[in-house]
Order: sequence, then structure tokens, then C-alpha cells
Amino acid sequence: MELIGIFILVLPFVVGYIIGKQEEKYKKKIKRMARNYKQEYARYQGTPEQKKRRAMRNKVRRQALKDGRVTKGSGFDIHHRDGNPMNTSPNNLIVQHSSQNRSFKRDKNAKKV
Repeated sequence: MELIGIFILVLPFVVGYIIGKQEEKYKKKIKRMARNYKQEYARYQGTPEQKKRRAMRNKVRRQALKDGRVTKGSGFDIHHRDGNPMNTSPNNLIVQHSSQNRSFKRDKNAKKV
């Protein structure tokens, strides 16, 4: 009887150890390429269209800080209801927690679903 009790106590640790070793092997097989930030900027973030969109998002954020709608480091974002950062009309803007604002489902073209 004692042997069965010891086996039951030890079994979860043994199984956990085996699974952990398998995960380590799997992680070692996958080698990720380091991100090339310079290339990302050249291809996407540095395009004139994306610069304008970023500037408008920053402008709206600065205005909300000035109006007291958000504070620096508060964890809140300015959400554009229609997803268009160029549309800065007040009825299109909502103060929303960053965890909600950055969690929309997207389709294959990165548009909101």
C-alpha cells in the first residue's frame, strides 16, 4: 500500500519533468531571426502615409493630455471609433484602457473584424 501512495505522490513530478524536457528540445529547434528595425522603418513606418497617421495619433494624444482626459502613464489610449487616425472629430474619439484598445480581432489584411 505504501508503495502505491508514494507512486501517486511522485508521478505528477515525473510527468512534469518529462514534459519540461520535451518543451526544451522543441524550443531549441526553433531559432527566430532577430528583428531588423531599420528594414521595418524603411518598408512601413517611414512611409509618408504612416508618418502622417502617426502624427495625427500623437496630436490627438497631446490634445487629450492638455484637456485632462488622460494623464501620462495612466494606461489609457485614445481610441478612434472608425479606426481611422486621420478622423480626429470629437465624436470619433474615446478614452479607452490600452488592454481593450489594442485587442481587436483582425482579418488577413489587418483590418478590424
